[in-house]
Amino acid sequence: MLSKTAVVIAMRAGIRGVTINHWMRSALAALRRHDKGLRAESQNFGFGKLDFTKEEAMELAPEQFKRFFPLPVTVITTVDPQGTPNAAPYSCVMPILRPLPLIALASALPRDTLRNIRSGGEFVVNVMGRPSFSAAMKCAKNYPVGVNELAQEGVATTSARKVRPPRIKEAVGWIEARLENEMIGDKYSLVVGHVVCSEMNDAYLQDGQLNELPMTLLMPYFRTGGEIYMKRDDIGVDDPSMQ
Repeated sequence: MLSKTAVVIAMRAGIRGVTINHWMRSALAALRRHDKGLRAESQNFGFGKLDFTKEEAMELAPEQFKRFFPLPVTVITTVDPQGTPNAAPYSCVMPILRPLPLIALASALPRDTLRNIRSGGEFVVNVMGRPSFSAAMKCAKNYPVGVNELAQEGVATTSARKVRPPRIKEAVGWIEARLENEMIGDKYSLVVGHVVCSEMNDAYLQDGQLNELPMTLLMPYFRTGGEIYMKRDDIGVDDPSMQ
C-alpha cells in the first residue's frame, strides 16, 4: 500500500507537470524515491501488474470516448437582458493553451446560457467542490426562461469582480470571462471567452495555498466512466452519495 507521503508528493509532482507524460514520470519517480520497497503491482496505481503485450482493446462508439476521458463539473452563471441571473451545470469546459487567458465551453443548441452569453457577452465559470456541489447541480432543473435558478434553489451568490453575472459563493474558484469568439455547428456551439479575472476562494486556502490538493478536492465531482450524477427528473431528491 502506498504511504501517504508518497501519494502527496506524487500528486504535487503531477500538479507541477507540464504534460501528462511529465506528470507520470514525476509521480512515478516520487513513488520510487519514497517507497523503494513497493511491489511492481503497486506502482501501477491499483491496477495490478499490467500486461501491455496483449493486442485486445475494447472498442467504443466514437462519441463514447468520454467514458475514459474525465470532464470537470462546473456551473456557468450568466445574466439575461433583463438582468436576471441564470445558472447551469457544464462539463465541457477547457482552457485554450497554458500561456493564453482564454477558456472554451461547448454548449448544445439552444440553451439559455448560450443566449445570455451572446446578448450580454459575459459569463462566470464556477468550479465546484464538495460544500455546494449538490445544491449547485439542482440548477439543472428546467425552470422557465427568466427564473433565477440560484434564488429558487437557495444557492448563495456574491458579486463578480469585473463582469455582471454573479459568482456562486461556495465555489472553489471563479473564472470571469467576456465573449471572444463563437463557432457554431449544426448541434453545438463552441464559445471562447477572454478571462478578465480568476480567483480562488479564500475559504479553501491556508497560507496562500489550497488546503487540499485539487486532485482530491475535485476528483469526486469529475464526470468519468460514463457516469450520470443526476437525471433532471430526479433533482430535488436527497442523494447521500453527493454529500
